[in-house]
Amino acid sequence: MVFLIIFDLPLATLTIDISELQMHKGAVKQLMEFCGKETVFLFDAEMGSGKTTFIKAICIYLGVTDTMSSPTFSIVNEYKTPVNKIFHFDLYRIKNLKELYEIGFEEYLQGKNYVFSINFHRFLY
Repeated sequence: MVFLIIFDLPLATLTIDISELQMHKGAVKQLMEFCGKETVFLFDAEMGSGKTTFIKAICIYLGVTDTMSSPTFSIVNEYKTPVNKIFHFDLYRIKNLKELYEIGFEEYLQGKNYVFSINFHRFLY
């Protein structure tokens, strides 16, 4: 189970079950229909629950053909779609809001690119 926050006002949430790989294609379709034109997504779930695997499924849906991997150590991975870019963040190693700003996270949120962020919930409280 992944808790997803779509970053817009008013804040909308969608809970989807991605516990099995065969559920991902349908879950991605459900997510994309739910989000409309939104491009910033914050994912929250337990470590090892499949967030990165699900984000890979979203990337494939959006047309990414590059090899994809977890950004746990790089903090951000960039992928290209036929029409824009995707920035996949894992903020596990970011300790505070100051570090978040220092990596330029706010700048990634501007524009028409997709931003997928894991472990962002620590900065919301």
